[in-house]
Amino acid sequence: MHIKIDKKELEKAVRVAKMATDKRSSMPVLEALKISASDGNAIISATDLSRWFTAEVQAEVIVKGEVLIKPQMLVKLLKAAKCETVEIIKTADNRLKIGNISVGLENVDDYPEFPAFKVNKKMIVKTADLNQALTDTVFAASVDDTRINLCAVRCEFSKGKMRAVATSGRRLATRTVDSRFKGKDISFSLPTAAVKLFLGAVKIVDETNLTTAISYARPEQEHGPAKIRIELPGMIIQTRSDGNYPDWRQTFKESADEQKLATFNIDELQKALSEILSICANNYHLTIIRWSDGGCCLSHENVINNIKAEIQLKCEHGEEIEDVGFNPHFMMELLKHAPASDTITFQIDSALSPMIVRHNETDLDLIMPMMI
Repeated sequence: MHIKIDKKELEKAVRVAKMATDKRSSMPVLEALKISASDGNAIISATDLSRWFTAEVQAEVIVKGEVLIKPQMLVKLLKAAKCETVEIIKTADNRLKIGNISVGLENVDDYPEFPAFKVNKKMIVKTADLNQALTDTVFAASVDDTRINLCAVRCEFSKGKMRAVATSGRRLATRTVDSRFKGKDISFSLPTAAVKLFLGAVKIVDETNLTTAISYARPEQEHGPAKIRIELPGMIIQTRSDGNYPDWRQTFKESADEQKLATFNIDELQKALSEILSICANNYHLTIIRWSDGGCCLSHENVINNIKAEIQLKCEHGEEIEDVGFNPHFMMELLKHAPASDTITFQIDSALSPMIVRHNETDLDLIMPMMI
């Protein structure tokens, strides 16, 4: 293989592709990137066998071929190259050479083939909308590997809309955007790792006026996983989708009781929580809201170091609202991803009910309460 390629474009592709490698695998080839050169392009591929990623970069192909190289070694070679266009050569003794430096390569014959994909349904979403919806929900997904079905963002396509839903069982976030598709409604889970790969890929493209194609392939076997493919210009992300996502709508109930609502200034609430956490930095994740006339008191205690912080905060609330405890870190993330606004309103039916924020008719955030 012998190619000439733009250094910056290759570095961008490598930066995203290495997110799809398996850094803890017992199979060395899954830690590597595959570079294939043909027909005026270099294709960078990566996989951990649950996610598959390819990026296409324009190149002057002098000799076609393919190589398998550890991403950290490729990054070092590119960093050492001082020119804008780099010349990459595979030598006769199976080494990759850039400039005056060369490194050994893995056996490219051991690399797994990209799995076949038969499209059963295709959905189109504006890239910027999809990026925002996934960013504002994935933070609520579980990080517990024993609850693999919750380590995902649920994508629900219905009536020209796509709703993204994520929950860990302790918090929940939903966002809705426009989409285009034909046929029956469809839902599937997009694993958190694949979501983060997409969010990384979006950073190296211009979102303006771009659309993203999301394709669905039915399970090949009964009770087997479906396949999902996300296509951006020059990039493909493919993953499997496991089912058994819980019915998140059973997590809460509708309520229109204004006596159970509380409205805060977002900036003031964020500032108060940041101050509390800086004073009582610890692993005891419980902050209590105690209501008073014209406001409330945020109380947080570090029982290990015997430190307690209490901050008075102005807010509007109903007379029948009860004191409630919550995880302040969850609240900070909720506020970070809330739509732009000066205020935020919580529905708090009781001390044991979820704290719910309704952004509009379809989108909400939710935090489960903690025992006081």
